[in-house]
Amino acid sequence: MKPYLPFVLLSLLCCSGANLQAQGRDEGGLADQEQLEDFRRQNFGLRLGAGLYSMLGTELSNPRPLFGYAGGLFLQKKLSRSKPHWVYTEISARFAGANFSNFQQSSDYTKISELFLDVPVLWKFNLERKSNKDLGNNILLGFQGSYLMRSAIYVGPERLPKNYQIWWKRWENLPLKPFDLCAMAAWEYGGERSSFMVSLRMGLINTNNNFNIPDVTPATGNNGTIRNCSLECSMLF
Repeated sequence: MKPYLPFVLLSLLCCSGANLQAQGRDEGGLADQEQLEDFRRQNFGLRLGAGLYSMLGTELSNPRPLFGYAGGLFLQKKLSRSKPHWVYTEISARFAGANFSNFQQSSDYTKISELFLDVPVLWKFNLERKSNKDLGNNILLGFQGSYLMRSAIYVGPERLPKNYQIWWKRWENLPLKPFDLCAMAAWEYGGERSSFMVSLRMGLINTNNNFNIPDVTPATGNNGTIRNCSLECSMLF
């Protein structure tokens, strides 16, 4: 063996080790940078949904689900740099209410429609192991505040607005509280460009504001409870 050969091999090993260390630092730096950018990133987009809505409680008779729509803008912010936790909020409009199976008389109320402005605040966390992003299965839990912008009652099997001849000229909101608070739980499957969400809302407060509508049946003004609830399916883009 030539006397200088061990020194050549040792030099090659040192260079190789230094190269591997530098590569490891570069990859670690890229990973840290990606993690930092993901932490700083504010995710926002559009949510479009549809679902079943109803009004539970003792004030209104024979409530049934109503098919309605919802849509708005959402925003979510990551809470931790290393853990898959977010705070999720949105501002959206919801066309809700309830159907009622009251068809014995022409004065029976058969539908109530409501238009809400919703602002939920939810804690979101990812269920995938060793995940730092919101891809795959996510759970959202929290509360939703709502403002009732418009409401109306419909009577008869044709579901015509009460006093429909002058309804458009003398429209007034129903005696319902303008603010509502719901508990909310949702499951979301997150993709790279869009997500699918199923959400459940249940009213926490009684929205009856001396609900008494004359000339409709079954009789109102029972001082009972009215709580909004819903089950929605949505796409997030």
